[in-house]
Amino acid sequence: MFDDEVFDEIPEYIPVFDKEGYAVAWLTPSYFYKGSYVIYDLEGEAVGLVKRDGSVYNLDGDHVGWFEDGYFWDFKGLAVAFTKDAKGGPVIPGYQIPPGPPAPSVQPLLPATYIFAPLPAKVAGWSELSWKEFLKGDYRYYV
Repeated sequence: MFDDEVFDEIPEYIPVFDKEGYAVAWLTPSYFYKGSYVIYDLEGEAVGLVKRDGSVYNLDGDHVGWFEDGYFWDFKGLAVAFTKDAKGGPVIPGYQIPPGPPAPSVQPLLPATYIFAPLPAKVAGWSELSWKEFLKGDYRYYV
């Protein structure tokens, strides 16, 4: 899913945009989990992790969704957010030029994670969830 060679370079910051095209986060390679990415909010605080297999976890260790083909997907198979290279999902809105990446906080170690469900069939539509609701993860109990 991710290019392992990125770990031999200066860390790359990949902007994440919500369904309205506003920058909501940054992805950068994890130092602790090779092939995975840490999710930072716009203030530079770590808020989650995208594992090598595409599963997305918040810092409580809750599986909150998936990252595949440049989209973050919820438990209903709807897109919540995207990166510039997203493909195979809903129509991408025009997006703002993101602010410069912040100085990130120390990369977290992920607590024990729960076994996750497979990605449901993707729907070419946008989720009603905001980015923050997605990362909180409470919604997964109401699917």
